Amino acid sequence: MRADSPEFEGPHGISLGAYIKRERLRLGMTQRAVAEALHMSRSGYEKIENGQRLPHPSMLNALAVLFEIPVNRRRVLWSIATGDDLSVSAAAEGSVTAGMLAFMRNLRGPASLHQVPENNILAANAVACRLFPWLDPRLGAPDRPLNVIVATMNEPRAAEYLVNWADFVHRLVWALTEYSLAHTPVERVREIREACRSSPEFDRVWNTPCPRRILDDDSLLLRDPATGVVTEYQMDCLRWAFPNRDVELFSLTPRHPDPATADPDTSDIALW
Repeated sequence: MRADSPEFEGPHGISLGAYIKRERLRLGMTQRAVAEALHMSRSGYEKIENGQRLPHPSMLNALAVLFEIPVNRRRVLWSIATGDDLSVSAAAEGSVTAGMLAFMRNLRGPASLHQVPENNILAANAVACRLFPWLDPRLGAPDRPLNVIVATMNEPRAAEYLVNWADFVHRLVWALTEYSLAHTPVERVREIREACRSSPEFDRVWNTPCPRRILDDDSLLLRDPATGVVTEYQMDCLRWAFPNRDVELFSLTPRHPDPATADPDTSDIALW
């Protein structure tokens, strides 16, 4: 679904009924078919989509199973239903701590801290600033952090340094349009979209579904701006469980590290 779809309702995203309707239509099911699967009347189910009836938690779970909503997207469903941001981090100003910065300094690969799902970049280590100079957090405006999607789609060097940059941005846009349904203001999503319109890849990235093969691909092919060598990295988006943090850590790890520069104990990993 496009970010400016009329299915969005209200200033902060989609309503619960509209989200459920969207998932039903995605599978091509009628209201009657859903009602029968849930062992309820069609009129009762219609009230859920119309916002006249709030489904019980057990019914929400049943709907998630029926609509084949994966676990990561079920958090979006629960966020919309409860009004609490259970699905994604939404960092506030000042949320980056000295401890988080120290952690990033000790990572061998590029790493940065993001507000998601918008992907505003709040901090980055030296390796990330060297490999992604257009994503240096210091390039952000005083009143707003730099947005990764906008900066990457409008930066000519992105296609030169990131071999599969269009796939990379396509994933980010999918996450933005999907996870912003709960709480990100619609105007902000539209603002990001419009800021990308001059990119030659705009239509592909914003107006076409992100294929499963791209969503499942966690690799990034990065050309070193100094040497021209292309390295395959694994992308990870991580969050803190303890202490809880409201930002996401984006990190890249070489898939095939150079034995001459790798840590001497990298093979000594204990597994359960």
